[in-house]
Amino acid sequence: MRDDQVRYTEAVLHDHRARFDRIRLLRERLDNDVWPPSEAYSIVGASKRGTAAQASEPERWAIKRAEGVVQKKLSRELAFHRAVENAVSCLPQEEARFVQMRYFDGHSHNACAQDLGYWEPNRREPLRSYWSLRLRALEQVWRHIETARADGDGGACG
Repeated sequence: MRDDQVRYTEAVLHDHRARFDRIRLLRERLDNDVWPPSEAYSIVGASKRGTAAQASEPERWAIKRAEGVVQKKLSRELAFHRAVENAVSCLPQEEARFVQMRYFDGHSHNACAQDLGYWEPNRREPLRSYWSLRLRALEQVWRHIETARADGDGGACG
């Protein structure tokens, strides 16, 4: 697995919790009226230079809503969220536990290695096999996400 793929997969997994919050906020935006959550309800008229009038914030919001911009963002976020969830659920138990602890719960590598039994007490560092476990888990998640992206769905174990 290349370094850029490792970094990408780790970023996706670290971002998983934040993605859930973004989905919630997008759903709230869709449930609100046409008006944006801000109080910017002023109409912008033509400028002194004689250019055409610009759309106000509420008008821009209504246009975006009508074009389905928010719905498209929500659909993309939901699909990616499902792909990550499916990827983790397809992992063997040990790798899934590692991903949960390290990326979703935010534990350090040392804490994960100790809890999973991959700790070298004499040297006070994770064993080499811990780093192999990490790469196996990241590679499986990356492959699953790439397969789901190519298929256009959340992906299935296999």
